[in-house]
Parts: sequence; C-alpha cells; structure tokens
Amino acid sequence: YRNGGVHTAAGLRNAAISAGTVLSSAVESAPEEVRFFRSVGRAMIHADTAANGGANHVQIRDAFNAHNVHLGSAAMLAPTASLDGPTPPRRGPSSRRLNARTREDLARRAGLARGATVSTAVVRIGSKSVVRAKVQQPVVVNVRSSDGRPIKVNARASQDVLLGGQRGRCVVLGDIPNRFTAVEEVNSFVETLSNQGDLFVSKGDRSNTHNVRKRGQRFIVRRVRFSCFR
Repeated sequence: YRNGGVHTAAGLRNAAISAGTVLSSAVESAPEEVRFFRSVGRAMIHADTAANGGANHVQIRDAFNAHNVHLGSAAMLAPTASLDGPTPPRRGPSSRRLNARTREDLARRAGLARGATVSTAVVRIGSKSVVRAKVQQPVVVNVRSSDGRPIKVNARASQDVLLGGQRGRCVVLGDIPNRFTAVEEVNSFVETLSNQGDLFVSKGDRSNTHNVRKRGQRFIVRRVRFSCFR
C-alpha cells in the first residue's frame, strides 16, 4: 500500500487483494518443511514474480526479515543433488508415483526410518511446475502421564522435498529432508505442548489442544482443538 502510489481506499483494496492472492498461492504450493514460514515466504517471492513481475519482492523480503525469517528465495528451486532415476513426470498418472530407484536413493540420502512413506504431487511454484514428494516417517516420543508414568508415544514427521530434472536425471531442488532434524523437531514440539499444559494423557479434559490416545497397542498424539490465545 505504501509503495503502490495510490493512498486511497481503492489503493488499500488493491494492495490487500494483491497480497492475499500471492499469499494464497504460496500457502497452497509451499513445501512442508521444518522452517515452514520460510518456505511460504520463498513461495510468495516466486508467486509474485509470476503474477506481478516481482514488483513486491522487496516488500515481501523485508516483511519476513522483520520477523527474523530470512528467505533466500533463489535457493528454493536451485538444484542441489542428483538422484538415481529419470526426470520425474509432471503430468499423467505416472506423476503420482515416484520412480523406485529415485525413492530408494532419496530414502538413503534422507536416512528415512523403517515405515516411512513417500507420496508425490505436481505443484506450481511461481511459473515453474515441480514434483513435491511428501515424506512421512514414524517418530517415537517419550512423554509422562498425569501420574508421572513414562509412555512411548507414536507420532509422524512430515516433510516435503521438491524434485525436478536436469539432463534427463532427477534432481533435488532446495533441501533434502533430514530424519534426525525431523525427530528433534517432533520431540521439541511435544515437549513444548507438555510444558505449556496443552498435552494431556488422561481422558475427559476439555481445555488442552492435544491428547495422547491409545490405538490398538500404540499410543498416539492427536490434536483435538486449536488455541489462539496465550
């Protein structure tokens, strides 16, 4: 709005629509990763470049910098590693399956645990179509019940990796997910919930955001509500 030159109600409306459109596009396509706000900011830069020729690049960058989130948007789609297997298709039924050799190589490089799953979808980030591979892997977290008993709880860590092609081979765009980082982040999240009183093992509580519930022989963490006030 300040940089648009039209400081009227119409100018404010146009600025809000432009910002909302770029944000909506970014949230839909941004890869899920440990630093998700950074991922959204990077996707906003690419969306603005495609829609507005990058007219708001500086404003988006500065807004995230003000929250100590430094984007480096060019790194989001930069090839960083070659994987075994051909360039992943970006249309047709085969775009929903990852080549077996590529999946095996990705699992090896990311150190995926037994039971991890990989699913794919084609997304558009700015003007470029890429394959987004969603990696979900099991994580065991130690929590304590209300009476102090230790309980091993099963959770799942979800991270995305962007894939493209170079000279006919599959390449990773941006970062490769790391199992150890995912495990650390999941444990940190559950510990934060517990410290804030938002994680309860006992039944019947109606104030917490997450519960530990038993499913078969396993305990799992489930979100039961959101909390917007602290």
